[in-house]
Amino acid sequence: MSKSIRRPASSRRKPKKKVLFLVEGKTEKNIIFYLFDQKDYLNISFSVKEYQGGGYVDIKNWITKRRDSLDIVFVICDLDRAQEETERKNLITTIKFLENENIGNNMFLSFPDFEQWLLRGLPGSNNRPLYPQLGYANEARQKADEHLFSKYTGAGGNFSTAERYFSGRPLFYMKRDFFKGISQEECINTEQSSLYYLRDYLKVLNHA
Repeated sequence: MSKSIRRPASSRRKPKKKVLFLVEGKTEKNIIFYLFDQKDYLNISFSVKEYQGGGYVDIKNWITKRRDSLDIVFVICDLDRAQEETERKNLITTIKFLENENIGNNMFLSFPDFEQWLLRGLPGSNNRPLYPQLGYANEARQKADEHLFSKYTGAGGNFSTAERYFSGRPLFYMKRDFFKGISQEECINTEQSSLYYLRDYLKVLNHA
């Protein structure tokens, strides 16, 4: 009588969550994957796209056209545009849209812009604009340089420094878990960046 061969039960891996970083421009695109270590979040796969729009409504339109192929979207954009009333309303509408599409979605805003996050990671006075502090002749060259991160670290830039600077500062929009975020409109024009809790939010998502 032949012995039956017992095969080990196959362990089914949970499919990875797919996070798309939807960014405003080339500076964000060239920096975003240096803000965290992808190896720390093994249950997530990452990609990045530019929405190439002029306003917050373009974010909503971009996602709407592609919603069937998207899982989780992290929007990285500037808050300075929201000083204008119509754009402020569009921003609030877009935030609500993101939350309703997927409660895991998030929007990371910086005021006045993403460059402010970079500036606060540099040693010294942190005077604007950013590009001369990194050795660029003009802003266009800074934005086009795929090696921006090397220039940044060469100038002493450190994202942990930026995290410490912005941590605990009032935010226009805060969302640190899988609930609807908290908005404080009175903080819309104060220096801020919610990027300081990006890594913490990724931890929550990785273990969800």
